[in-house]
Amino acid sequence: MAAPDTQNQTIDTSGDIMPMGTLVSNTGTATYAPLTIIPAFGTTVTSARLTGAGGNPTVAQFQSAVAAAINYFDTNFTSAVPAVVTNGTISNGVTVQIQFDYGQIGNNAMGAGAGGSSYGLTVFNGGDYAALAAALKPVLPFLPAADPTGGGLFLEPFAQGQVLGLAGAPSGPAGYVGLNTINNGVTLNYDLANQTLPGKIGAVGALEHEISEVFGRVADLGMIGSNTYTILDLYRFSGAGTRALVAGTADYFSLNGGATNLAGFNNHNNGGDAGDWAASVPNDAFAAFLITGNTVAVTAVDSQVLGAIGLIPVTAQQTSNRAMLWIGGAAANFGVAANWNDTSNGLSPAVNATGATDIGSFMTNGGSIGGTGTVATLRFGGPSQWLLGTGTTLTSTGATGVIIGQGGNGALALSGGGSLISQGGTDLVSGTGTLAASLSVSGGSWSSAGSLLAGTTGLGFVSVTAGGTVSAGGPAIVASTTAASGSSVTVSGAGSVLNVAGALNVGLGGSGGLSINAGGSVAAGALDSGVSASGIG
Repeated sequence: MAAPDTQNQTIDTSGDIMPMGTLVSNTGTATYAPLTIIPAFGTTVTSARLTGAGGNPTVAQFQSAVAAAINYFDTNFTSAVPAVVTNGTISNGVTVQIQFDYGQIGNNAMGAGAGGSSYGLTVFNGGDYAALAAALKPVLPFLPAADPTGGGLFLEPFAQGQVLGLAGAPSGPAGYVGLNTINNGVTLNYDLANQTLPGKIGAVGALEHEISEVFGRVADLGMIGSNTYTILDLYRFSGAGTRALVAGTADYFSLNGGATNLAGFNNHNNGGDAGDWAASVPNDAFAAFLITGNTVAVTAVDSQVLGAIGLIPVTAQQTSNRAMLWIGGAAANFGVAANWNDTSNGLSPAVNATGATDIGSFMTNGGSIGGTGTVATLRFGGPSQWLLGTGTTLTSTGATGVIIGQGGNGALALSGGGSLISQGGTDLVSGTGTLAASLSVSGGSWSSAGSLLAGTTGLGFVSVTAGGTVSAGGPAIVASTTAASGSSVTVSGAGSVLNVAGALNVGLGGSGGLSINAGGSVAAGALDSGVSASGIG
C-alpha cells in the first residue's frame, strides 16, 4: 500500500468568468471541444537520474507511462466548452499543459508518497455563487441552484478553469505532477503491458490520480481559508439531504442530494486526501491509498466525478439509442437527467435526460411522472401503478411505441388531463403468464398511431372512464392468444370514448371481453367478436 499523495497550492484571486464559445452543432446534441494535455518534463527527468535501477524507471519508461495516462484523458474526456462546428468539423479545442517530474513537484521536493500534484488556484468569479451557478449549470447540471455555504469562496485550479471555459491558459504549466521512489519497499510498475505486477503499484494509475487533481478533483472544505471550497465539495454528503461542508469520517459522493451514495470519501484523519476515495472503493485510481498488484483503473464512478467538475466523459455525450431507467421519485420531472439511470453508458444518474431515440423504462416502485418528453419506446413494469397526471405529456416514436407489462406485469394510469401519444406501429398492454398489465385512462388521453393490443402473452386490461379517450389508428385486439384469455376493455361514463380506425377484434385467440356502459362509446372500422373458436365477445 502506498503512502498518500501530496498537494501544493497557490492562490490567485483575480479570476473572473469568461464567456464560453458559441455552440454550432449539426446534430442538435451537446458536443464539447476536445481536450489535449501537453506534457512538459522538468529537469529531474534525465538519464542521469532515471537509470532504471533501485526502483527508478528509465526516462523512456517514465515518459511512456505519462503518455499512456494522458492518452486516457484525451481519449475518454472532453472539455466542457461547447464545440464550434464549421463545415462538420470542430474548430476549437482546449489545450492544457502539465509538467511532469520525478522526485519533486515543480521546484518542490516530494515527501514519501508515490505521487503528488501542485496547481495554482483562482477564486471563481470573485465569490459570486449565483453567477458561477448560472454560468456552469448548463454543463454541470448537478450543481445546487443556491449557495449551500452561505457565501463561501469557490476555488478553481487553473486547468479546471480552462476546461470549464472560465479562463485562458496560464503563462506556464497549469499544474505539476511528480512521481517518486517509495521508501517503504513498494515500487511503481512501469510495465505498460502488465500494470498488476505483485508488490508494485501501476504507474499509469498513479499518474491518472494526480492528473485528475490538477483538473479539480480536490477537496478544500475550509482548509485553505475558513470559507473556501471547491466544486467537488458541493457533491459531498453525510446523509440524504445533509451536506458535509466540513470533512467527516463517513462522507460520500452523491449527485442527487445525498440520496445515492456513489462512493465513500477518504477519512482525512488517516493522512490521505479528503477528496480521494476511501478503502471501500477497491482497485480505483482515485483511492487515497493505491493497492499493490491490482489494476488501479479510472472507473465508472471516477468518470462521474470528473464529469461533475468539468471533464465531460465521451460516453456522456453519446445521447442516442440509450437504455434509460427511471430512478426519480414521486411527481419527478421526466425531462430532468438526475431522474434517470443511463444504463447504456453506466451513468447513474444520467448526464443527459432521455432523447427521441432512447428507450425509457419505468420498472420499480410506481409513482407519479411529471413534465413532458419524447423517446423511441416507453416501457412500464412492476407491481405498482405509474401515473401521468395534469400537465404531463409523453410521446413515443418507435416501431414499438409503448409496452405496459415490461418484465411480466405493469400498470399505467392517465388522469386529470395526462396524455400519452404513440407515433409507432404497435402498443402493447399485456402481462406474461399469470401476471397482468393494465391501462387506466380516467379523464386523460391515449393516442396510438398504429395498433393497440390488450393481452398477448398474458392478461391485459384497458379501462376508459370519467371522460377519458383512447384512440388507435390501426386495429385493436383483445386477447390475441389463449394465454391472454380473460383480457378485457371497459368503456364507462359520459364522454368516455374508444376510437379504433381499424377493426376491433375481441377474443381473437382467447376469450376476451368488451364492456360499454353508463354513457361510454366505442367506434371502430369493424367489430369482430369471438373470431376464433375459443373466443367469446
